[in-house]
Amino acid sequence: MIELMASSRDARWHRAGSSVPVPRRVVVVGTSGVGKSHLAGKLAPILDVPLVELDAFKHGPGWRRIDSATVRVAVTAATEGECWVADGNWDEAPTLLWPRADLIVWLDYPGWVVMQRVLRRSVLRTVLRRRLWNGNREDLRDWFDLTHPVYLAIRTIRSRRRAYTACLDDHWLRLRSPTQARRWLSSLPRAADATGTRTISTQQEEDRVPHGLVDG
Repeated sequence: MIELMASSRDARWHRAGSSVPVPRRVVVVGTSGVGKSHLAGKLAPILDVPLVELDAFKHGPGWRRIDSATVRVAVTAATEGECWVADGNWDEAPTLLWPRADLIVWLDYPGWVVMQRVLRRSVLRTVLRRRLWNGNREDLRDWFDLTHPVYLAIRTIRSRRRAYTACLDDHWLRLRSPTQARRWLSSLPRAADATGTRTISTQQEEDRVPHGLVDG
């Protein structure tokens, strides 16, 4: 496992002169609302690789759940290339994506940070009626559904931490705070010919959350 010290700007994946290459296939994981899409959206243009938003393949219009076989085919096609950044909690990612990844970035933030972020994100989405994947929008009624991201974050933060801890190896980068995440991103070498992020999804979110407010 690669773990950054809170006071350090150093990481094996990008240290100047290191023999370890910059990753070209990255999976970003973490509990609901921690900021996976936000970090992945910044990382993809730095590496100049396509961004694959897994949530876009899992939810059809009206928040209809897409069957697992269809999702599997779509994600496999989206990640058939040699380079990509994928974000999201997909049940089959550990078997289909993780073994192919150069690096798995785990956003392991404190619970209070996660809850602050997921609450702020959902409030903004609900109030501003942000259009998400496949035309979906968060509605006030969704807050009474136990599958809402806020409730998912509450229910899964501990279980995901246990599960991810059990998977840790040299392909993992564990970031314990937004500060660590910013430091890591800022020290990565930016692709010289990057022209913008190529998003592979069925419908990209219409309006990204303003700077400082996370998504994912």
